[in-house]
Amino acid sequence: MPLAHLRPLQTSGFSDRVQTAGCFRSPTAPPYQNIWDIREAYARLGNSNDGWIDAVVGRQMFSFGDERVIGPSDWSNMGRTFDTVRLDLHPTNIKVSIFAASVINAIDGQIDHHIEGNNIYGIYSSFARLIPHATVEPYVLWRVAPGNVPLPETQGRGHLDEVTSGARIAGTLFDNFDYDVEMNKQTGSLGPYSIDAWAGHWNVGYTFKNVPLQPRTFIEYNYASEDIRVGVNEKLALKWTLTEMFNDLWLATTNDAVYGSSGAIAIAAHPGATSNHLGIELDLIAEYKQNSHVDYGFGFTHLFTGQYLNEATGGKDYNYPFAYVTYGF
Repeated sequence: MPLAHLRPLQTSGFSDRVQTAGCFRSPTAPPYQNIWDIREAYARLGNSNDGWIDAVVGRQMFSFGDERVIGPSDWSNMGRTFDTVRLDLHPTNIKVSIFAASVINAIDGQIDHHIEGNNIYGIYSSFARLIPHATVEPYVLWRVAPGNVPLPETQGRGHLDEVTSGARIAGTLFDNFDYDVEMNKQTGSLGPYSIDAWAGHWNVGYTFKNVPLQPRTFIEYNYASEDIRVGVNEKLALKWTLTEMFNDLWLATTNDAVYGSSGAIAIAAHPGATSNHLGIELDLIAEYKQNSHVDYGFGFTHLFTGQYLNEATGGKDYNYPFAYVTYGF
């Protein structure tokens, strides 16, 4: 089931599961390099900003809600994109997206394509006036994948038939407080095995608006990977943002595995594990938004391995410096 420490919730294989900085075993797919490919190419009928309906056919990035269930995962080396047929209804203060899609299978050195039968169908809605000063986003996602294709998240166990239903509520209170809550339930089957799981994300923040840098402090709890996050954001200048975070990372139980962003098992469940504590991670991230198209970022992460990783991998503390540039058009 769902949840990652970078972008918590997921429908299996479409967002992130438990992924600590510096995975100890690389997922089998997709690759971390894809020098050139067609990122997006689609035809749109209608206007996504005007009117009340539009339709899209082709290759497109998906970004719903806070991208905790389904999104492009642009922070990773290989962001996610989909071949899709999509209908958007957007009368005043309401948006409903109805789609059928298949995630692109990234392979370096060729034009990427989706895997036939590896599909997701969904209805994702957003209501801006249902609750004062908040947005309510209920959704239902149906994932199917063939049993004869060795996907990293199915591991050859058979046909996948999985339904994820849930909702997200995000808003503000008393001007300075903000909150973001998302919960979902997952049912279905994988070959002869049944799926019955749930996940949740809870975040509350407070912004000091009348002091220099306007720092926003926040605390977050995620269940599924069961991690706790505390941090602060500061506006260093008009285009600069600095974020410091403390993450306490846990598995839900000692019987769980650690998963990469592809859904593949990065660290298998350890039968002799005496703790479900993955470790403590400290993050420092600086971001610069040059304009509406270009973003730069760099940072540093240190992972103090917990007892589970020490028992399952013989792991050691890990330093992870990183930098990125994003161009959107």
